Amino acid sequence: TAVSLSCVDMVAELAFSNEMALKNYSDEEFLKKISMALTGQDPTAAELSEYISLLNSGHSRKYVFTMIANSQATKTFFKLYGLEAGEYKYTEEAEQSYQLKVQFVELLYNKFLGRSPDRVGIEGWTYALDNGFSGPQIAASIFNSNEYLSKNLSDDEYLTQLYRTCLGREPDAVGYESWMAYLRSHYSRNYILAGFINSIEFKNVCAQYGVSTNDFAPTGPKYELVPNREKIGTFVTFLYNSTLNR
Repeated sequence: TAVSLSCVDMVAELAFSNEMALKNYSDEEFLKKISMALTGQDPTAAELSEYISLLNSGHSRKYVFTMIANSQATKTFFKLYGLEAGEYKYTEEAEQSYQLKVQFVELLYNKFLGRSPDRVGIEGWTYALDNGFSGPQIAASIFNSNEYLSKNLSDDEYLTQLYRTCLGREPDAVGYESWMAYLRSHYSRNYILAGFINSIEFKNVCAQYGVSTNDFAPTGPKYELVPNREKIGTFVTFLYNSTLNR
């Protein structure tokens, strides 16, 4: 069955599409794009300032889009083409859901990366959460980001941070030693990560923010390919003896 979309709904489909999200527009760029699509002109300086202020205070881009889409300027613009603009429906409940997801993304950034997310990060991850990604999957993506990997944490640092960030507590001796045994046996860090972000404790955190709790399924090998350190040590000793006589 064909779904009938209003003109403003059609603009929204494009404005909040994956293709648009991947362009990583700044707030000002995004606002100018949608204003042109809805009213045929850039926002005035006063309008742009108002919209930016709303975004900076925590409102979503959809919230501001609704203001523009349902304005008289939009109705007038579409009438030039003999079209009815229609009404864009965005509920208070949807806005509250968005703000909870923003808080979840901020929590992950602050705990995992030690900083607040920028607008591009917020929009990208909230878009992902709205389109099938779960809390554990988002957490895994951040843990596997270049920014996080560049920290080059030791196994002890990595494991301790998993306890603090995913479970919200210091490691207990028995649990810590159990996970460390896996790492010493060359289990991949993604395998260890899955044990934490698929845990009941972390899923309870996700649920508090209305975020999906579907499991993260680690990809890649279960074990890391680690060279035989004993053989490498023997080889290095041989090189020193044969070349430097020491």
